[in-house]
Amino acid sequence: MPRDGPVSMTYWDRFLSKKNFLLAWRRISTGTNIYYKRFFRNAYLGYEVSLNANIDDLIARIKGGAFVPCPPERIFIPKPSGLQRPITLLSTEDQIVWQALANLLQTKWKSRRSGVENIVVFSNISNPDTIFFFENWRLSYRRFLSQIKGTWRHNKWVAHFDLAAYYDTISHDHVLRLINPKELDSDISLFVKKILKCWSSEKSSFTFSHGIPQGPVASSYIAELILLDVDTKMLKLQNIFYYLRYVDDIRLFAVDEDNVRKGIINLEQLCRNKGLIPQSGKTSIFYAQTEQEAVGNDLSLSVDDVGFPQSERILLESIDVEKKEVIDVSKFKFFLFRGQPMEKHLRTIVTLSEKYPDLSDAFVAHLRRFTGSDYLINHLESLITRKKFPYEYVEGNMWLLLSDVDPDRKSRRLCEQAKVKLLEPRSDIYLRYGLLTYLAPFACEMGRRVYNKYLYGESVLQALLLPHMAANFDRDRYISVL
Repeated sequence: MPRDGPVSMTYWDRFLSKKNFLLAWRRISTGTNIYYKRFFRNAYLGYEVSLNANIDDLIARIKGGAFVPCPPERIFIPKPSGLQRPITLLSTEDQIVWQALANLLQTKWKSRRSGVENIVVFSNISNPDTIFFFENWRLSYRRFLSQIKGTWRHNKWVAHFDLAAYYDTISHDHVLRLINPKELDSDISLFVKKILKCWSSEKSSFTFSHGIPQGPVASSYIAELILLDVDTKMLKLQNIFYYLRYVDDIRLFAVDEDNVRKGIINLEQLCRNKGLIPQSGKTSIFYAQTEQEAVGNDLSLSVDDVGFPQSERILLESIDVEKKEVIDVSKFKFFLFRGQPMEKHLRTIVTLSEKYPDLSDAFVAHLRRFTGSDYLINHLESLITRKKFPYEYVEGNMWLLLSDVDPDRKSRRLCEQAKVKLLEPRSDIYLRYGLLTYLAPFACEMGRRVYNKYLYGESVLQALLLPHMAANFDRDRYISVL
């Protein structure tokens, strides 16, 4: 017998509502992840041309069982340890699907998470019912620093705690339990299990039951929810020690060493219960004599460039000029991103760029401001020709930097080297991006057949390449490439 009154929507129905998918679209297109902005800016513009039709088609394929997630691309960014941080690049449609799920989880968990937000947790603060998924990070990070300063005044013992490969160790079952712990075989749970299995797989065909894609804003929120139980339980112990967290920057404070160690022990056990692995090499306990020691050296909140005198002061305070070493990484990164380009220090910065691959993006951001520098162009050409790069990401950055500082490609001698490298067994997408960007002005003379060879099946790179195409590469010939 039919029930009286409206029938409530199931979780699956709410997930697949067009309103939810349109909100997901707006949130990924307003997201702040620099790698997604860099790789998908043009793809987003193309998708939005027929947005309503594209969303309708996507929802219909999911409902009909015809939707197939795409195996993701990954870029690997060097870390100070010598290891690499993987960033997963989901396809545009996969991003929308993942964000649509995160939208529902935000609605479901916002009440409980509000109990720790801006109290012990200051990262990825929810911004419900707007196209911006998170509150501006600078606001919450300022509160984090302020809370550190206030807590330190009466709690001089400090511990830093870190998790190893956090995104890679998140269990798929834990993600499914965020949706509905009692119905792990529901339509939406089975669907999420399917997409996570695809995104966590490797090209060797091995699949895993753990790991979520690192990079999308949706993943940032889901990672926060995985730690919500930990955050809540640590909050209840605040009279013994004090726990503060910003993403994976976890601090504990106490009046004495014993209590801060109790905090570490509690936190370690709670994390291990979630299948998460503490990183012992990055866990430290110390007595902070000054507020600065408790906070650490962080200039990242500044949004404005600094003038020449201040730029030089920050640079010289952050490096040992004679030894050609960085002695204050935070200050040096701030200089690279915000400081003024100074010709007299160019050689020093170029020398340092070869010693610190983990700062590759920061070096590129600074050095690309020396457009037309003969010294820099000659150095980059020599470096690319002679050096065996251990990190393909850094090599890709060198090709991109050379493209920026030598926009007219005064020297063509690296063209053949770039072509040969593109035909080698499939390499990192970021390296291919750098090579294709360098070759883009020569696309016309290379011809359609050659360019098709490089770009076949490379939808992300096709979109990335468009702004770099030579003006005389006519529309019909470019369309044939696509």
